[in-house]
Amino acid sequence: MTLTATLLATVRIPGDRFHLTTVGRRPWILVPAGGTLRVYDLGVLVDGQTDPVAVFPAPWPDGVGGRAAVSPDLDFAVFPGVHAVRAVERSGALRWELRHSCWEASCVEIHAEYADYAGTRDHKYPDNGSVWVSTDRTTVWAHVRGPLAGEDVPEDYDPFDSADERWIVASAADGRVLGSVPTETAAHGSFHLPHPQPDQLALSIGEGQDGSPLFWGRFDGHEFTAERLGDDCIGLAVAPNGQVLISVGHSARGVMNVHALPAGTVTGSFFAEQVTGDDDHRWNLGDLGFLDADRLVAATSRHGNGDGGHRHWLLDTGQLTVTEIRYPEPVTGRPLGLGDGTWLTAEGPELRLWRF
Repeated sequence: MTLTATLLATVRIPGDRFHLTTVGRRPWILVPAGGTLRVYDLGVLVDGQTDPVAVFPAPWPDGVGGRAAVSPDLDFAVFPGVHAVRAVERSGALRWELRHSCWEASCVEIHAEYADYAGTRDHKYPDNGSVWVSTDRTTVWAHVRGPLAGEDVPEDYDPFDSADERWIVASAADGRVLGSVPTETAAHGSFHLPHPQPDQLALSIGEGQDGSPLFWGRFDGHEFTAERLGDDCIGLAVAPNGQVLISVGHSARGVMNVHALPAGTVTGSFFAEQVTGDDDHRWNLGDLGFLDADRLVAATSRHGNGDGGHRHWLLDTGQLTVTEIRYPEPVTGRPLGLGDGTWLTAEGPELRLWRF
């Protein structure tokens, strides 16, 4: 059985690199360019207007640190850097800074500024953490490397033997740490998966060939707790109603799991080999998302790396059924569901908006 997609609009992205995010169920395109973070409203771009709805001066050059996050009201952006997390207002004013140990694996310094290590050979390829702003704009969630500024660094501290990584919740107003849990990881990178409720989030951490721990955290205003859902699963998406989390195996990318939230229990799985009929195909990583509370769009390809054989699928997480999606024109970009019955595919500098 197949379904044919209908093209609603084509939008050209105003920049070479971009990240599409849904903040408060509103799709925004974040473009780092020229030392700024430019925010575009997808709906405005579809209407033919190409001006950004917000521009934030970046605290360090493009490509340094992880992906920035923006508050739902676009009052401020949060930048996860190599040595600090910084919240920056549209005027460029620094709202607050949380300095932490350097993400360069061999460095135990707590730098004061990016200039302390900019251009140095030993800081050329650092790891990085990630950030997210809660839907009620009151907290910032961040994966950082400890110790933090002001804490003592043990004389015998060895970052290779005892990496001190933490998942923290901070006040969006002043950066004050409200809660912290150790992740006991050695990350190359990480990313957050937002939940519609402001008191909970998922954190997916990549450790290269060593694994990919997935966490589910909750902050009740007083206590921050986190459950480790697995050591070999990459988080992909949370349903718009917040009741389902999707993950794919790190070492076994042919298996996509459906988790019931908040417990994280696996209630079903989709096997790429059974879906495609080809044991050489895997689920793609990267963009993926729900069309509504139960249905999501996902992609498979040869080895799951986009090497060829691209196919898109409509997955029903309640019924555990699969339907192949057909397009009226060639599509190779990975699909990103927007939660309102539509989804996007990226084709070079263009985004194409689809629905059934």
